Amino acid sequence: MACLWKFPSVVNAVACAVEIQCKMTQRNANVPQDQRIEFRIGVNLGDIIFEDNDIFGDGVNVAARIESIAKPGGVCVSSSVRDNVGNRLDPRF
Repeated sequence: MACLWKFPSVVNAVACAVEIQCKMTQRNANVPQDQRIEFRIGVNLGDIIFEDNDIFGDGVNVAARIESIAKPGGVCVSSSVRDNVGNRLDPRF
C-alpha cells in the first residue's frame, strides 16, 4: 500500500522521512524479523496535479519509482531533493 504526503518544504519532507525510519527501527528492535513493519520511503521534488480527489503527475510518478528502489527501512531521494537539501540535515547522501 502506497501513501503520498505533501510538504511545504523539501527539507521538512526528508527530515520527516528520516525520523519515521528511525522510530520504526526503534519499534522493531525487539520484534521478531517476520513480524516487523518496514517501510520504504521515496522523496521527490516536483509538480503534482490535484483533480477530482486524485493526485497525479510526474512528481508522483517519480516518487513512486524512487520508493520502489529504497531498501526496507530506508529513504531514497531524487537528485532534485538531494540538491535542495544539501547539507541542511544530519543524514548524508
